[in-house]
Parts: sequence; C-alpha cells; structure tokens
Amino acid sequence: MTPIERVRRARGRLAGAVVLSALFWAAAAAMAVIDLAALVALIAPLPPLVRAAIIPLVILAALAAGGAVLWRGRAARSVERVALWIEEHEPSLQYALVTAIDPRIAPAERHAELHRIAEGANVEAFVGRAWRRTVGQAVLVALVAAGVLAILRPSDLLEGAVRGLPGLLPGGGPPAPMANRLADLTARVEPPAYARLRAETIDEPTSVAALIGSRVTFTGKGPAEGVTGDVGKDTLQAAAGERGWFLRLTMPKEPAVFAMHDRAYKRLVVLDPRTDSAPTVRLKLPLHDTTYQTVPKGKLVIEAEATDDIGLAYGYMEYFLSSGSEESFETKQMTGPRVQLGNARAATLRAVIDFDTLGLKPGSVLHIRTVAFDYNDVTGPGKGVSETRTLRVAEPIDSTSINAAPPLPIDSMWISQRLLNMKTDTLIRTKRKLKREDFVHKSSGYSNAQEDIRKRALAVVALLEDNGVGGSFETETSKKLREAADLMWTAREHLAVAEPDTAMPYMIKILKILDEIRLANRYHMRGLLAPVAVNIERVRLTGTEKASTSPRNARDALHDANAALAARLDVAAALAHTAPQAALDSLTYIRVAALTKAPAVAAALGEAITALQKGMPADDALAQARRALEPKPRFLGGSADWGGVMP
Repeated sequence: MTPIERVRRARGRLAGAVVLSALFWAAAAAMAVIDLAALVALIAPLPPLVRAAIIPLVILAALAAGGAVLWRGRAARSVERVALWIEEHEPSLQYALVTAIDPRIAPAERHAELHRIAEGANVEAFVGRAWRRTVGQAVLVALVAAGVLAILRPSDLLEGAVRGLPGLLPGGGPPAPMANRLADLTARVEPPAYARLRAETIDEPTSVAALIGSRVTFTGKGPAEGVTGDVGKDTLQAAAGERGWFLRLTMPKEPAVFAMHDRAYKRLVVLDPRTDSAPTVRLKLPLHDTTYQTVPKGKLVIEAEATDDIGLAYGYMEYFLSSGSEESFETKQMTGPRVQLGNARAATLRAVIDFDTLGLKPGSVLHIRTVAFDYNDVTGPGKGVSETRTLRVAEPIDSTSINAAPPLPIDSMWISQRLLNMKTDTLIRTKRKLKREDFVHKSSGYSNAQEDIRKRALAVVALLEDNGVGGSFETETSKKLREAADLMWTAREHLAVAEPDTAMPYMIKILKILDEIRLANRYHMRGLLAPVAVNIERVRLTGTEKASTSPRNARDALHDANAALAARLDVAAALAHTAPQAALDSLTYIRVAALTKAPAVAAALGEAITALQKGMPADDALAQARRALEPKPRFLGGSADWGGVMP
C-alpha cells in the first residue's frame, strides 16, 4: 500500500471518529440540560415558562456541542493535514511521509528510499489510539449523563415541557381554554418516618386512608395558578410540579373533607386518618394469681409477650410491693431494666426476680405487670400494659384456712377495673383542657384496656363453668361475671368512639359486680354468725325515722347520632337521581361524620360515592347504609299483655 493510500485510509477513520464523537457529545449535552433541570425541579418547582423552554435548550445544547466537535475536527478532511498529524506523532519520519504523498515533488521511481521510510511508519497504530481516545471520552460522558437521567426519571418534567412548547412557538396564538384540572387526579401517601412503611399512590381517589401524620400529595395536570384546596379552615394554594400542579398536606387527626377547587370545578376527597394502635401486652408467667402460705424463697421467672401493628420500641417490668397489716402499710414501686425491642412486631420480655432480696414477709403483696411502648412520635408514643398478677404471702393466723389451689384472678381484675375507672373519670373532668386529638387517643387506649379486662373475665367464666369432663354448667359467680363482661363490651364501644362520659355508668356497674364477686369469695371466715329470730309482724311500721322525698325530673333525651345521620342520608338519597353531583357532595360529608359515629355505615357510603362518580345507580349501597343506621331490635321478656315477648 502506497503512502498516499495509507494516509487516505487514516483520514477516513479519523473523520468517522470526529462524527461519532460529535454525536455522543451532542447527546451528552442534551441529557446534561435535562439532568440540570430535573435537579433544580427537586429543589424548587420550575415556572411554566422555564419548563416550556427545556426542549429548545436541549436542542441548542446538542447542536452547540456537536458543532464544536465537528469544527475542532475539521482538519480530518485534508490529506495533507492528516499526514502532518501523523508526522507530529512520529518525529522519526522527518517529514518523509508528507513529502512522499505528493507525486509532483517526490515520485516513487526517483525517491525510492524516501518512499521506503514513509511506508515503514506505523500509521494504523497512531490512528487506532486516536480513534479510541476520541470516541471513548465522548461515550463515557454520555453514559454518565444517561445514568443520572435514569436515576432522576424526569418523564413528567419532559411531558410538561412538551405541553408548554406550543406557547413558545411564533404564531402559536392564545392557548386553548383549560379543561378541568381536577379530572385526572392522583394521591401519593407517605407514612410517618417512624412507621417505616412504603409510600403508595392512589389513582382517582375518593377517600385516602393513612396514619395520622402522613404526608398526602394530590397531583394533577396543568398549571398550578388558580387551583386551591380547603381542609377545615385552612386554604392551600397549589404549586407547580413536574407533572403539573400539586397540593400537599398532613393527614389530620380527625376525619375531614379535602375540597379542591379549579374555577367552577370542585372535587371532594375524604381524609380518613388511622390511629396507630398501642402495643398489646400479655403476661405469660406467672400464669395465675398466687397465695403463698410461707414466705417464698428462690427466684421467679417473669415472661410477657408484646405485639404491635407497626413496631415495638422498648419494654420493661413494673413491680408494686406492699407490706404491713391493719392500718399500717408500706408501699414501694420498682421498675425493671428497659429492653430495646428493635421495631419488632412481636417480642418476648423475660425477667427473673429474687424473692430473697425483696424483703417479703407475712402479709406482703407483690403486683407484677409488663409495659411496652412503640415508636409513634406523632400522637404517641403508644403505651401497652399487661394484666396485673398478684402474689400474696398469707399471715400466720390465716395460713391454716387457705386452700393450696390458686385463687381466681378476681382481685387483680378488680384492681385493673378500678384503676381504669379512675383514669376515665380523670379524662372526663379534664376534657376541656385537652386537645381533641389527645382526648380521642386516650379514650381509644382506655377502650383497649377495657377489652383486655373483658377477655380476662371471659377466661374466668370458662374456668368456672368447666365441669372437668368436657361439659359446662352455669354457676352464680359465672352468671354475674358474664353480666359484667357484657357491660364491658358496651363500655368499650363508647370509649372507642371517644364517649367516656357515656361509658362511665357501665364501668361503675362493672366495678360493683366485680367487688361483689371478690367479697363473696373470701379465703376464710373467722367464726360463725349467731342466728337471731325476728318477729316480722311485731316490728313492721315501728320505725321512728321519717322518709324524705324530693321531686324527680325526667332526664333529657340522649342525642341519637345515628338518627341525625339517617335524616341527612335521606335528603342526599332523594337527590341521587335528580342532582347526582349535589348528592355526591352531601354523601362525602356524611361519610366523614360516619367515620367516627358509625364506622359500619362509612363503608357502605364509600360504595355509593364510587358508584355515583362512575355514573352508576347507588340505590343498593344507599339502602344498605340506611339499614345500618336503624336502631337494633330489642327483645323484651315477660308477658305479652305487658309489652313483652313470650319466649
């Protein structure tokens, strides 16, 4: 191959390298502009004009980068310039190659030695290294820009830029009238950090259910100017985002309606806050309350099981020791070491206490319970407490009268109920001083505590009614305890809906029944009562005390929340066929009220709202919601002549 042919071949390869590198540099510059715009958009939303200018800037950056590379590599078009470039990289040629490629100056037949030196140059090696270096640098920069682009994923940004591009074009004219910007709606829910839950996206939401404190972002298409949102007394202004506009709020502590407005358009979304449940703690060891005839020695193993719907933070054991007799008592409260539970949903707490170090003596009573907390830093932390185990040491005078079998856990149940009643009474008296969310949170926690006591009562009922051979029979004690469990269920329902003042009468009855059972099951009796004969006829009406009476006024009728909801629902249902949009708005507000007063009705109302939004009939769902608001039938015992129902 002659020197001129080798130089021409090198020129083709170098020109190809310039063109390829120009393309890659152009692509890298275009992606760099998009990356920069996406990074800026993460810090602050881009104005519509800047977002619309992204596409022209991308094109200009690509043309500028590609043109600069082509201009710098323009020398690759000339054979002489390529030969001089080779001479620069191989000084030993001493311009033999540049001279040999011109047949007018150095023909091959006259300058054979010169052509031999020119042919000996390793031109392919120089060109190959230059090709790899030039193209490789461009490819590397383009790959880096593409990697950043893949991480940022600015698809919404580019979509908004393309939509806004016609407004920048000459002669584009005034923009077309905007459609309803609330029609295409999405909601992104980001739970609080302590929950460690993934964010989720809801398309076309009618209701958003999330933990209290979650960040909820509503996103729609179009410019942000003129889009507002109302929740309670607060009004939010939409901001510009990558996809269009967005409204961001924090999930409130009570159900509410989020009303979004766009000119004459309106859209309602129900905010359904979910309360983080407090941990549930169950004491596994010791299993029963115990009475010791002598002062116990050695060690006692304590074991409890704690669970939580999200995650446990820590837990510990609590001890309450009372010693003494008659009117002289000494009490001491102790707390075990705090155990970190590492956000586990279920964990086991273990502890060992030494009886020898507690200073127990006859008449001492040791109460044991377990406490666990969760990570809730928004409305908490939530606190869960186990049932209390009571360990007694009998006094010497009573030791011969005590049955070796462990007593029923009535005393600890009575103590737990009495403590719960005291806390509820305090909550009622301090209601005006508490915020609504704190009041609801405490009442909900007391509801869980009441349910724990109810489960313990039912366990004792099962123990009392077990005949030991697979059957059961009702006893007087189990009958009373079952009545108390029924009252506990009613009290729990009222506490769950933040109505402790309504639950308090039931809780007082519960404590009275437990006290009767507790006093009726003493461990011993000292002596017998002497029978006394009384002549009823002789002593009747012989009393000297005068009875006093006072006027009795009828109580005010209790507010029936279900009746009020039913009246509102009837009005909304009447509009479902003639004015579906008005019915939809009314049902949305009714559903928010039902979330706290009648949760079972809220689900049926949600189905009716979804049906109306899709233009479908909602009669079945409305009828189901209406039936749920009807009062439950009551069956009265007794003679039918007196209004009762014969069994």
